[in-house]
Amino acid sequence: MNLSSLGGLVRFGATGSYHVSKCAMEGLSESLAAELAPLSVNVTTVEPAAFRTQLVGALHTPVRHDHR
Repeated sequence: MNLSSLGGLVRFGATGSYHVSKCAMEGLSESLAAELAPLSVNVTTVEPAAFRTQLVGALHTPVRHDHR
């Protein structure tokens, strides 16, 4: 069982590095499923919906740049 996110399927701006990691998990899970199927091993990917975390909250926090 692999834990991914809907971020592996749907993309939003300013979160590129997060989405890259989730897309990689999706690809790994799909590849493992194909490779392990002949051995009767199932691979499951859990993709929870969005919920507020410190990461998501930080993305919406304005950053002040002082150029003095």
